[in-house]
Amino acid sequence: MIRLVYLAGPIDLVDGPERHDWRIEAEKALGARGMSSYNPARAFHWVGDANGGSKVIRINRMAMEQSDAVLFRLTTKPTVGTWRELQMAIDMGKPVVGWDVTNGAAANAIYLDGMQRYSTLESAVYRLLNGDLDALKMPV
Repeated sequence: MIRLVYLAGPIDLVDGPERHDWRIEAEKALGARGMSSYNPARAFHWVGDANGGSKVIRINRMAMEQSDAVLFRLTTKPTVGTWRELQMAIDMGKPVVGWDVTNGAAANAIYLDGMQRYSTLESAVYRLLNGDLDALKMPV
């Protein structure tokens, strides 16, 4: 049973709405189904400054370790940490569901091989709740 979902997606190189709005939407969708979520963008507020990179990484790594699954938002926006989050999830053997808002632009991305991707938040959340979670683990 999934209780905590890590919300992986762009933070650093995107504006406020791209950074926060989808996470708020995801928090509501997951919460309505009895799940909690972790927003890694909040770690920047906890450390108090943008130069606390190593603290942010430690905080988010600990949150990933505690998470039962990862919702990975795939966009065409520039991102740095999202790929690191994906690699952490793979290394930790976490189930990963992709919410792909690229309209197929990332269809052949080799780093996403094995990720089950969905075009809507609702379908991605539904997949987290239904079916074999082991099938969501990406190849190492």
